[in-house]
Amino acid sequence: MKIAIVTFAAYGAGAQYTAQLANALAAEKQVAVLLPADADTSQFRQSVSLVKLPLPFNLIPAAFKTLSPGFMNLFLNTLDREKPDVVHLVFEHRFPFWYACKVHGKHPFVVTIHEPRAIPNRGWVGNLTVGALEYTNNSLLARCCDRVIVHSEKLRKTSLISKLPAEKVHAVPHGNFSFFSSYGQGKEKKGKNILFFGRIASYKGLEYLIEAAAMIRPSVPGLSVTIAGGGNLSKYAKSIADREFFLVHNRYIPDEEAADLLQAADLVVLPYTDGSQSSLISAAAAFKKPAVVTSVGDFADMVEDGRTGLVVPPRNSRTLAEAILKLLNNDELRTSMGENAYCKMQGAEYSWDTIAAKTITIYNEAIASYMSMKKG
Repeated sequence: MKIAIVTFAAYGAGAQYTAQLANALAAEKQVAVLLPADADTSQFRQSVSLVKLPLPFNLIPAAFKTLSPGFMNLFLNTLDREKPDVVHLVFEHRFPFWYACKVHGKHPFVVTIHEPRAIPNRGWVGNLTVGALEYTNNSLLARCCDRVIVHSEKLRKTSLISKLPAEKVHAVPHGNFSFFSSYGQGKEKKGKNILFFGRIASYKGLEYLIEAAAMIRPSVPGLSVTIAGGGNLSKYAKSIADREFFLVHNRYIPDEEAADLLQAADLVVLPYTDGSQSSLISAAAAFKKPAVVTSVGDFADMVEDGRTGLVVPPRNSRTLAEAILKLLNNDELRTSMGENAYCKMQGAEYSWDTIAAKTITIYNEAIASYMSMKKG
């Protein structure tokens, strides 16, 4: 079986996920990955064939590029030259649904949809325009394929996915990101540190962490809060003005630097008000760091409350502060939860070998479904 994996995501979690899955699949199958020319390819093994596409690195230029008929034809011709037995779109972002319809006309087609819901993170104008377009595009993507993968049983119940035939949808967990631990430099650590990591977006609830940190600051001498990620921080500017307390890295963070930040942290905090899952939980576990998360999406599945971290209600700064303080003030508990988090993410459920085996089974189903459709 030859697998063509497709992603238009050039960096970050999308590129990282693609590499880990491709590497695991390549242990048994022939794998070619079609990806942007400037994508981060550092994590791919030599056994994976990389086919680079002239797709811009930045989001808006890339979006305009995909609207070009010339690029669509180039992509489809490049894919055809690989002669895959099955095509797998592993990251729905930036991929227009009409590309999917064209692909499915020639090849068995599988789509992984990481976020099958419309997340209200752009303000009401953005939600009614870009957000609605993304949701509609993902909905049509899910229909222009043979099989759909989501990352949990809970996500099968979302409005977009629940409308599909049950046999078409498979729940496969997001694999562990233990590769991050290979980057750690073991830098000297000073004081207690809380880490908020990732692209800045309104649904990630940064304001609740800022409020919680202010509450606990008097109780934890030497405490600092690291905020790391690209995006607009202007609405938080006054609240995080004290740069001895708030250590701000407002830009894209490469993997090596992300590993240093994770290693320096005592715990990571995900105060999200919405969302489905986050690879940060697994990345933190690679360094044996527990997480404090809110009970949105699949966070309560990835973090076992009281065992691998703490789960609190969203939009509640005081409860969040109490959970953070509980871990910061108890080194033994924090260490134990970090160890448990590491063991959980290293288990079979989140192993890329297990995920690859499940995915190959889904490919076989997709091929059978496609052949049946063609005969019909």
